[in-house]
Amino acid sequence: MSELRSSGWVARDLEFKRSQKGSLYVRFTLVEHLGYGEASRKQYYEVWAWNEVAQSLLDQRIGKGSRIRVQGFLELVDYMHKDGKTRDKKLKLRLREWRPWEPGKYTGPPMLGETEDPQVCQSPGPVPVVDGEREPLPE
Repeated sequence: MSELRSSGWVARDLEFKRSQKGSLYVRFTLVEHLGYGEASRKQYYEVWAWNEVAQSLLDQRIGKGSRIRVQGFLELVDYMHKDGKTRDKKLKLRLREWRPWEPGKYTGPPMLGETEDPQVCQSPGPVPVVDGEREPLPE
């Protein structure tokens, strides 16, 4: 399993439910925007949270359109489409921690593994595409 830190927008309203054992859990889609211009694209994560983490999302009234930073374990899972025939894969994030997010602004205590004084990262811009079959790879 890989650990992921990301930020993005909640794509749809959260679905709060109770498990058979009575634990509160929630599922929602997070959209991360990647790249610039014509090369830009969206990455979708299905986010799952349980118990205290789910309760904190409920307490803060996180919903469709909310901007949040997330940290958790990323897993690639198989699933069946609603048609019952088509199999596919999706990225599932088991949420450990989250924070409200405002680009360029620090919002609260550090997330796991961060320092007390985080730096805002400035992107160097688009990364050139290299065709490894036709061009030598950069050293």
